[in-house]
Amino acid sequence: MGRLKRYLVSFVLLASVAYGQNKAIDVLIEKINHTQDPEEKRVLMEEMKQELAAMNKQAREEAQALINARSKQPSRPFAPLEP
Repeated sequence: MGRLKRYLVSFVLLASVAYGQNKAIDVLIEKINHTQDPEEKRVLMEEMKQELAAMNKQAREEAQALINARSKQPSRPFAPLEP
């Protein structure tokens, strides 16, 4: 049961962080949708592209860190040595 609780807490934490990060993207999308000037739209889209690239890079680094941490843990407990 402890493992399930850890996964649940981790999921809620990651979901809240991901939701907070997407607010900046949502604001940019709204600005793009309400802007009539093509040049301003282009600038906003470039800004959104950079923001998404930064989020993608961070997500990749976090995923790689999780993969590396998981590969260091044994998949099952070690059996005690018998004398």
